[in-house]
This record gives sequence, structure tokens and C-alpha cells, in this order.
Amino acid sequence: MKKILLLFTGCTLSAIALAQASGIGYYLGIGGCYSGSASGFFSQEITSISHNGFIRFHSKNTLWATQFVGSYRRDFISYQNFSEFIGSNSTEVLRYNTDAQIDRSAWRITVVEQLQLGSDKSRFCVALNPGLFYERTLQASRSSEYDSYSYDLRNEINPNGVGWTLGAEVRFHWLTLGYKVEQQFTSVLNHDYLLSQPQELGTSSELRSLVLNPAMNYVFVGINLDFYE
Repeated sequence: MKKILLLFTGCTLSAIALAQASGIGYYLGIGGCYSGSASGFFSQEITSISHNGFIRFHSKNTLWATQFVGSYRRDFISYQNFSEFIGSNSTEVLRYNTDAQIDRSAWRITVVEQLQLGSDKSRFCVALNPGLFYERTLQASRSSEYDSYSYDLRNEINPNGVGWTLGAEVRFHWLTLGYKVEQQFTSVLNHDYLLSQPQELGTSSELRSLVLNPAMNYVFVGINLDFYE
């Protein structure tokens, strides 16, 4: 964590030192993804909403900008698991019959390098945005309207994650419209812990098939203010 904060601070100071102009802004991102098994025994759907505040520093020719983003994210993960298994304490074949959801919150720091095409000073610009992010899960809990099981995910979660993002945006005056794809390199779920649990009804072993680091698609809209010398 300290190394990540030091790297973030170093990048910020370097960008400020080389900047000819700067900008601030906010954008709302809405995205998600869906996946399921060919057998129909398992499916999941993720809806994600993020609030993002940023500061960016433009190069002297305004072709490039380095953008630092602080975000708060909420994920709503609906999943079904109807797979069969043999109970760990018997030879009886059991079925999960799970229809539940996970509510997850996280904060994030993102560093984006923007290639800006067009004239930013005339208030029109198209930008390509590759970047990297660090994310930390704050809370995650499982609940369902169809059974009585409800619990917080603790050992089931890898709280820290790093990932990539790639997007494009259009800026016109103060308005920003964009699209991006992003993915964590490792799963939010601690699958080693899940696999170590005996398979039984009413435990988090039902989460084994979940994929919580899929490629996520987002659209976003925001406001921005850029200041030039």
C-alpha cells in the first residue's frame, strides 16, 4: 500500500511539474456484464455504479494529459447456482438452489494517460484513455429473498486489487461523454478459501463458480473545467 501511494504521489508531482494547463471534473459511470454456464446451472449479472472525481494536467502542446481519478464504486451482483454436488459428510447428491445477490462497495485510485485529438482550447476534444487502477473492497455481503442465509464476505474476499482500463471520451465545452472497458488482474473472491470449505448447503461454498473480475463495460457522463495559461 505504501509503495502504491508513493508511486501515485511521484506521478502527480511529475505531471504538475511538466504541465502547461490543468483541469478538474466529475463523472458518473454505469456499467456491468452478464455470463452464464452452457448447462444453465449457473449464471451471474453485475451492475456497477461509480462516482468519480478527477484532476488532470495537460502537456505543453495539449496532445497528452495525465489524469488522476478518485472513485467510489457500488456493485450489485445477482447470481443463480443450481449445480449438484455430493455432500462432504454423506454420499447424498445435493443441489444448491441458490438465487441471491452480493452487494459490494469499494474505493479506487486510477492513473490515466490521455491522448487528446482536436482542439481543447476551443472546447472540443476526443480523447483515448488507457490507464491502471488500484481498488480496495470496503464491504461485501450476501443476501437473498428466496432463503434465510445472509452473511458478510470476509475471508471470501481479496480486498486489494489492481487492473487496467481503456476508454474513449468526447468533450464539448464542459460536457464529457464516454465509454470504457476495465478488468482486474485477479479475482475479488478468495477462491483458495472457497475451495478449502466443505461443500454444504448454507455456506459460501456456493460462491465457487462466481467470477468477480470479468471485463466490465461502462458508459459515463460528466462535467469538466480546464484552465490554460
